[in-house]
Amino acid sequence: SGWLVWQRRERLRRLTPRASYAGLAVLIPAAAAHVLATWWSVNVVSGLAMVAAVWGLVWTLWGRAAVWALRFPLLFLLFMVPLPGVLLISISFYMKLAAAALALPFVRILGIPSVRAGSIIHIPGVSVVIDDTCSGLRSLISLVALATFWTALMPARTKRWQKLAVVAASIPIALVANLVRIVALIVVAAAFGPEAAKGFLHVGSGLVVFAVALAALMGVSRLLTGRR
Repeated sequence: SGWLVWQRRERLRRLTPRASYAGLAVLIPAAAAHVLATWWSVNVVSGLAMVAAVWGLVWTLWGRAAVWALRFPLLFLLFMVPLPGVLLISISFYMKLAAAALALPFVRILGIPSVRAGSIIHIPGVSVVIDDTCSGLRSLISLVALATFWTALMPARTKRWQKLAVVAASIPIALVANLVRIVALIVVAAAFGPEAAKGFLHVGSGLVVFAVALAALMGVSRLLTGRR
């Protein structure tokens, strides 16, 4: 967000700073909510209040025009707000069930006998557990954030629908990338045993697949904007 603000420095220089007490109506309650939420360890409220406090601070010191000029960097701060733990657990639970269900037919197509029980895929001699780290939620959030950031780097002539399409495309790309990773790890476990799919390969495959997902996202962006 700081870099995005720096990229808009020329636009900010053309503005006439107009301090506004109206910004205090946002800054003071937001700062108070942040302090209380931090005290009570309500992280999601603390994060949202912090973002609102930054908005109020900019409004108070430089005026509403500055807030409007910096709306994208300020909104991008929302990606740092942690989701509620209960929501994360619930979403992750259903995502890992869906990932296991989607991976099963591909594993069978590859000729590996398999049976699914919840988020566990049983193959001969091995039971592969699709846990929370393999649900794809973290990579999904990360890729959506990077896709949103990528729209800020697109040419100024890019239309809004094209930017929204890039962000929307990051969701299926992240899900497909995670599915490919799960299937690959199951194949490795079936061929070389469960230990082969753990440790460095487990982490390294995630990094490789995420890099491929980023490349796919850039490809979609170029396709939508007609750039080569």
